[in-house]
Parts: sequence; structure tokens; C-alpha cells
Amino acid sequence: MISAITNQGRTHFMFYSETMTAQLLIQFMGRLIHQNERQVYLILDNLQVDHSKTLSGFLQKNATFIKLFFLPSYSPDLNPDEYLNRDLKSNLSNKPLGRAKGKITEHAKQHMEMIAEQPERIKKLFHSKTVLYAS
Repeated sequence: MISAITNQGRTHFMFYSETMTAQLLIQFMGRLIHQNERQVYLILDNLQVDHSKTLSGFLQKNATFIKLFFLPSYSPDLNPDEYLNRDLKSNLSNKPLGRAKGKITEHAKQHMEMIAEQPERIKKLFHSKTVLYAS
């Protein structure tokens, strides 16, 4: 799953089964652009895929719609979206997951859809001291 949250209480997410690539990231960013009326400011973890030539081309073409900010390497505590990931993982660990293929993904999607309907819950993810800069 790739996701993004806003300090206004919105979340955007996309599930995928393959390895994260520049094309998948571009697909997600394209969705963010189309779902927002204003320029998107996106904070990224500074992964290798975040610096690909393919992504650079997309960003140049869409500079008026999206701007990226990179966190220092190995600093998940600075990423507001990591708090969403912790919430999801905590919820999944509390569910009795069957052995049926796709059950984890099904539960994850249900949880994310439930969170998307709770803006106050998303806003609270920005209350940690390490992510106040993004609120």
C-alpha cells in the first residue's frame, strides 16, 4: 500500500501487489493531483524510487500541481504517514486473519476505508512532536 495523509484529515491510498516502481508512484501522484484542487505538497521517505529519471520527468511536467519534500534517510518518526501505517498494522495484528489468500489485503482495505471516513482520527496523527512541522 502507498498512502498520503493531510493535516486537514484526508487520506489517499492505493494498494498494489508488485514492487514499488517509479510508474506506480507516478500513478499514485497522478491520482493525488486529480483529487485535489490546489497544489499537492508531498513528503517522501527518500527512497531510491523517489529519485528516478522517470519520476523527475513527471515532476517537471507537473510542477504546478505537485511539489516533493524529502525527509532525511532512516527517519520514519518524521513522516506523518508512518503514523497511519502503525495504526493499520496495529489493527491488522488484532484481527483473526484466515489463511485464505488476500485476507490481509481485504482487512487492510476495510480499515483504510474506515479511517478515510474519520477526518479527526487522521488529524490526530499530526499531533506527535516529531511531525508538528507538517501540521
